[in-house]
Amino acid sequence: MRELARLIATLLSLYSLAIIVRIIMQYLTIYRQSSGQSDFALLLARITDPYLNIFKRINVLRKGALDFSPLAALALVSITQRLFQMLALSAKLTFGFILATIIQTIWSSIISLLLGVFAIFIGIRLYLSYKRTAHSIIFISHLDSYLKRPMDFVHSLLFGSKEVSDRTLLWSVLAITAAVYVLGAILVGISIKALLNLPW
Repeated sequence: MRELARLIATLLSLYSLAIIVRIIMQYLTIYRQSSGQSDFALLLARITDPYLNIFKRINVLRKGALDFSPLAALALVSITQRLFQMLALSAKLTFGFILATIIQTIWSSIISLLLGVFAIFIGIRLYLSYKRTAHSIIFISHLDSYLKRPMDFVHSLLFGSKEVSDRTLLWSVLAITAAVYVLGAILVGISIKALLNLPW
């Protein structure tokens, strides 16, 4: 049983690597502009695309040009791989370990990454508010289309109906994002420790 679990964990690790390579190849400009695909790219697409397409059909994971479906696909493979690794090591799985693995993977693979990307967007938008040029106006409008809802939420939460400058609002959103990340990391750490100590 342990050997089978170890084999499955290894295969899942290789499959996860194949998915990452496929995603990178899809986003490389040179690859997208090339007229034909190599045999390797076609083979990789046959292996990974059926699985990735399952997540692409989930509308919640896609927002305009942003597509988070590959992250969800990788997270599920990662959770399954860790469970089989644990099974290979101890020949048993506890409910606490399964929950701890799911929480840790969702936090590290999805939530913390999204918070990081959001913080980068806010940072870029903040920089552009200080270095506004004719060329940056279009970029600012694109960023604002993604940032509008969270910025409106923070504005109503902290300032109510009071008018504040873009810079004040952006600094506030950045501070709250950092606080949410730190608080989330602490809560996830405490939860994982408690779940791993469960006897069942």
